[in-house]
Amino acid sequence: MIDTNVLSELTIESFRKNAIRSVLLLDERFPKYHQVGDEKFDTPDAKVCMELYKYFNRQGLLCDIENDIALIKNGISSHIQKSDLLILDLHLNSQNEQDVTDSVEILKSLADSKNFNLVVVYTAKKEIREVGRQLAGSLAGKPLNDSINPEIQDEFTLAVAGIKENHQDIPLTECVDSYLLKNRNPGPELSTFKGDVARELDVKLKPYLNEIVTRLAIDSLKNDYGTILDDGSRQLKAGNLDCNNPWFACESVFVVVANKTETPPGDGALLEVLDEALTDWNPGVVRCLLSEIQNCTTKSGWPFDSLVEKDAITQVGWLYHAKQMGSELGDGQGAIAIRQLTDRVLNSLGNRIASEQSLISLTKKALASIEFLSDPKERIKELCKANGVPEETKFIFPDVLHALNSFLSCEEFREQPRHITTGTIVKVSTEVDVEWWLCVEPACDTIPNQMGNKQFIRLRMLRLKKITEHMKILKQATHSRYIFIEDDGTRIYLDSRDGITNQHDLIDVFVSRDNQIIEIDGSRTVRYWLAVTTNDELKYFEGKATLIAQLRGSNANRFLHEAGYHQSRIGVDFINCTEEDATMLNAPKKAKP
Repeated sequence: MIDTNVLSELTIESFRKNAIRSVLLLDERFPKYHQVGDEKFDTPDAKVCMELYKYFNRQGLLCDIENDIALIKNGISSHIQKSDLLILDLHLNSQNEQDVTDSVEILKSLADSKNFNLVVVYTAKKEIREVGRQLAGSLAGKPLNDSINPEIQDEFTLAVAGIKENHQDIPLTECVDSYLLKNRNPGPELSTFKGDVARELDVKLKPYLNEIVTRLAIDSLKNDYGTILDDGSRQLKAGNLDCNNPWFACESVFVVVANKTETPPGDGALLEVLDEALTDWNPGVVRCLLSEIQNCTTKSGWPFDSLVEKDAITQVGWLYHAKQMGSELGDGQGAIAIRQLTDRVLNSLGNRIASEQSLISLTKKALASIEFLSDPKERIKELCKANGVPEETKFIFPDVLHALNSFLSCEEFREQPRHITTGTIVKVSTEVDVEWWLCVEPACDTIPNQMGNKQFIRLRMLRLKKITEHMKILKQATHSRYIFIEDDGTRIYLDSRDGITNQHDLIDVFVSRDNQIIEIDGSRTVRYWLAVTTNDELKYFEGKATLIAQLRGSNANRFLHEAGYHQSRIGVDFINCTEEDATMLNAPKKAKP
């Protein structure tokens, strides 16, 4: 069994207590510091503002106040994202007390940002469940694509109109929640309603039962909740819109709604509401630990002092390297030099974060709260609960182990560097079948900063064999001859050796020296040339390979050695002193004038 109390503590600690250091109060009725005492702000709202300000300060949190909505809208989220928690008023337009446009735009910008954002919508409106659905619907929007067959579109529209006319007891609230939460935990009234409607529908309309519920939900959001329904592509990852304080998680923002009267500003009730919502959310152990890693990163700062910052001569050397690459290959190659510097900093930072006691303590507490059962099937069920996986989502044991092995050994092929290297996995579609290749010996010339005039360069590829006996491979995963990748949602198991001869199947291909990786139909693709013999003639066959994944360094090197080759240069590891520089260094010094 799982200790739910520990999981609740873990969530609150990683997402609230350790994550929030600053708070922004955003309400046009709240006074800024220099406006305190102004008659314009001698209002009950100003007193609420002061109570909130004093409370957050007592908690050791920095608190800022903003009432200039135009200023916020100009830089829509940059100012807001400097704070860890946003207390947002629902109605920011003093000219129209029902207008939620400004608050919705702010929430949308936070949802679309790269940073995770916590927001408490603090409103005087008492019907906060309606507010929750109004905001959730505004962020989700209406479906981008209509899945209704155009040939029956008119019949579908008439059917929806007939249902509205003939059914006086349509559970619209459950329809809305089902649409927003993607049919998670549908209520009993909705299930009964769908059964009744299904029996009435024409045969060709029966497959569109869920679309009918969606249409009813969209109409209700628009007419009953005043939702701002744009064409949307955002999804609510989770939510509870029927609790005392409705909440939802949409992309990068977590929102909970609280009433100003029922949730007093000065006694900690607002943070209690946030804690209850976070606990109800149950993001899961792994996401909590990732949040704590981010907290530790923010607190510890960047380890510049342990790298080149303390060493002026190394700084000069790095600048020499960056400028040398720029002069040889163009200014765009500076991206390679800065990646080296960034990787060095991040590696040092990772070592520092991993030794943080708060993170270690939280990890121990989290793992101790989960019982590791003996039955693999039950074990996976318990781990799913611990990680906040919805009950309707079913994972099978082999898929879990495949995902784990893929995580440990592979990573997505990054935008940089734009060249093939040891460990690059590609998919090749032939006339007969689909093949999978692994690069085990790249030529030095594949490195972007290599000089030379070759039009084509040779790569040695290891042809991989796709395996369907998944459990057999999983039992031998530590043999390190197998590769686990995912392609278009399909889990692929690959063997680096031929199943009959137990040997490596190596092939040589040639790729263009320039523009190795190109975009074709949205996929990152490599053009290659393969030598083939036909009737005693040597010909070159041209093909295209799609980049799929990149093995991590240690895994890639193992396959390089497995294939019988010494480690090639797979990166810019050392920098030569050029002949020109050496000549100039040894030249006699010019006499001073």
